[in-house]
Formats: sequence, C-alpha cells, structure tokens
Amino acid sequence: MTGERSRENGGDGPGHANADMTSVAARRVLDTLLDGVEGLHPGLDGRYPLFRRSGDAWVTSRRGSWTGGLWAGLLWLRALERPGSAHVAAARGASEGLAVWAEADTATRGLVFWYPLALSRFAVPGGLDPLEEAAGRAARSLGGRFAREAGVVPWGDAFGGPGDLVRVDGAPGVAPLMCAAPGVSESVVAAGAEHLVRHLRLCWDGSAVVPVRRLGRDRVVRGTAPTRFWSRGRAWLLTAFADAVRLGLVPPDDPEMGAVLDAGAPLVPPADTEDAEGPVDTGAAAIEAAALLRLAHALEAAPPVHADASVQRRSLPDLHGTTPRAGSTDTPTDDTAAAPDPDSARHNGTERDAGAPTDGPVFGAAPVWEPGTTSSARTRRATGVPAPAPAPHVAAVRGTDTGAGPRAAAARARAHAIVGALERDHLGTHGLGRGSYETADGLVTGIESVWGNFFLALAAAMVLGTVPADLV
Repeated sequence: MTGERSRENGGDGPGHANADMTSVAARRVLDTLLDGVEGLHPGLDGRYPLFRRSGDAWVTSRRGSWTGGLWAGLLWLRALERPGSAHVAAARGASEGLAVWAEADTATRGLVFWYPLALSRFAVPGGLDPLEEAAGRAARSLGGRFAREAGVVPWGDAFGGPGDLVRVDGAPGVAPLMCAAPGVSESVVAAGAEHLVRHLRLCWDGSAVVPVRRLGRDRVVRGTAPTRFWSRGRAWLLTAFADAVRLGLVPPDDPEMGAVLDAGAPLVPPADTEDAEGPVDTGAAAIEAAALLRLAHALEAAPPVHADASVQRRSLPDLHGTTPRAGSTDTPTDDTAAAPDPDSARHNGTERDAGAPTDGPVFGAAPVWEPGTTSSARTRRATGVPAPAPAPHVAAVRGTDTGAGPRAAAARARAHAIVGALERDHLGTHGLGRGSYETADGLVTGIESVWGNFFLALAAAMVLGTVPADLV
C-alpha cells in the first residue's frame, strides 16, 4: 500500500539505494514525531501546544494561536498513520476548536484552517461539518479583508502590532483556503489568487527574500520594514511558490522560482541570517522540505498555467505586470519606520489565561488548491476542490514542455537530503530539536516547536505515501 502511494506521489526519485535510505529516515522521523504526539496529547486538557525549550514543559495556548491548525494537522497525520477511533476523535476535537479564529483579523488563517481541512477530508469521507463551516467563514472573511489597492489580504492585527503589512508568511495557505472552502464566491477565489501572486511579487526582489513590506493609510504598498532574524523567509516563499504552481498561476520554468530554489543554500539554515556560524533553525528546514516535496510533485504533474498566450514563459514580475499599482511603490523607501520584525513577540497572540504563558511566535506556512485536471481522483474527492474554468483568453503552459523534470528532481533530492540531515543530527526522543523563534527582546534558540514537528512529519508522510503530495 505504501509503495503504491509513493508511486502516486511521483516516487522517491532515481536510485533505489538513495530511495531506501530516505524511506528509512522518513520512517524513523514519522514514528518518533507521532510517539511524541502520543505522549503529549493526554496532558493538554484541550489546550494547544506551541513550543518548549529542551527539558522544559510545553508552552500552551487555550485558543491555539497560528499553530493551532498545525497541531490539529499532527493529530490527523496520527489518525491516518495509526488508525483508531480515539485518534480520530482527538483530531476532531482540536479541529473544531479552531472555529474561534474564523473571523480573526489575521492572514495566518490560511495556516490555521487549510491543513486540518485538507487532512480531515482525506481521513473522513465528507469532511468534518464544524470545521467545514468554520473554514468557509474564514475564507469569506479573508475575501472581505482583501485590499484591492494593494492586491493582498493585509497581515492583520489579531496578534497585536500593526496589521497593515505584507509579510511573506502571510501567503501560504490563504489562496488554497479561499479557493476550496465551502460557500466561497468567484470573487473570493479571485481575491485569493491575486493575494498569492502579489505576495510572490512583493516578497522576492530577484535575489533575496523581502520579508515585510508596509501598507500606507491608502492601502497601497509604501516600502519595506527593517528585519534581521528571518531564517524562515525562503521556506515560506517556496511554500507559496508550490501553491502558485499547483494553482496554475506560475509557469514551471519561472526563473524567479528557480532562483529561490537555490540548491546551494544550507540544508539547515542559521537562525540568525547575519550569523552563519550561530545556532540553526530546524523549523525552517522542515518547512522547506515539505514545500520542496509538494513543489516537485506539482512540477512533474505539469499543471496548466493561466497565462495569456502572448506572455507565456515570462518571469513572475513580467507575467503579472511590472507597472506598480496607482500610488504604490515596489521598491524600498527611506521611510522604514518601525514595523515589527517578522516572528516578533509583538505579533504573538498574547491572549492569556489566568496564570498561563503567552502564545508563541506568529509566522506562517503552506497549503494548496490544485486544479482538478492535475490531482489524483482520490485527492479531488477528498478535498472537494473543483476544477477551475479558465477564461477564454487563457492558454495553458505545461511543465512537460518546459524542462520542469530536472527542476522537480532537484527539488525532491534536496528535500530528501534535508529530511536525512534532520533525522541524523537534530531528531530527539520525541520531537525535532534546535529550532528558534523571535521575540521583541531577541532570538530564542534551541527549542522544539509544533511547526517544526508538523512540517517534518508532513514531509516524512509524503515520502512514505501516508498522504499524497497533491493533498495539501
């Protein structure tokens, strides 16, 4: 069964020996992480874990913060890998608790709802009614927050700090949710697609990630915000590119995506981008591994790209226009006043229970709406995603015509190398160690986190075939 699923995902790439080694590492990773879930869940009393330092108790949240959907996702992965009514009930309970975020003003609702929505549909025929209802409300609310002048759903102020930002971690999951949640209108679907494309345009300058841009009072992009600690920026951007390729918004041979892939980057990046020899951020590596596996599958599946025939194979900025929106500027300005750093505690959901710790850092992660023409029939049925009807002037560009195969193979090989490195050097008894996050007071390193554990478990599950790579 696992072998059949792996072939559906595109296989483990050339070289049986390397594939076997990757499968062994992935099996140990998934077993270790799910054992950690088994040990952690009974003591939570309905709360959501966020992160912990080695040897310390988990910092938890009553509402889940932006990581609530990732914890629910871990529980669904456990239910899929280790079937049982108790495991399904636990995943249901955590998923239903996310409803409190449906109308919260945050772009991380893509993360909060998309992963548990897709995984629950795969695990439970027909999905989960309370989660479906909440996800639909969240998608429609995101559509209502769409700022047409900027072409994005702003970051939002649900976690404190300024909300009129465009952040690279505000892209993943939003478009998939706005396309596939129940009850969404065509205008919501269109807004989600534009939100994703615009983030790719604004958060990559051709050679480096631009983590944060600011919106003026007129809701147009005004410039960048100062940042330093941003080890996850590239991983989030790759996640967003995977979304965009599968949505048919970016051609498989897009040169900007090729530059982001950059196979020369460290497998496990430094937590501080200005200190290459300092502590590492395993969470960033885990996010990248999952993104690369999804991207490899999307490239091999050769999804149609919605591009006018006269501009096929152009880079992302050209494809979507190089003329800034009226009143906007896509280049940094001298006015870089005090927008908080990404991942900063000033964005944390500091909702407190009496005597309880504050919520953890807020950064985002990934998912995907896939055109029905490129996903497996089982995935289409599981996620309930309709096939889009292209406009009359839209032409399709297929990856099979653009040499996407080598790029897909390179992405998969790098993902396998990351999984192997994390399994060999950073996997603890029950979780992924040596992660990091930022606070208003600086960088915190050496942690285990729900986001690191979830994305590494997801990557391992895709390697092993527990979930298809075209599911999330």
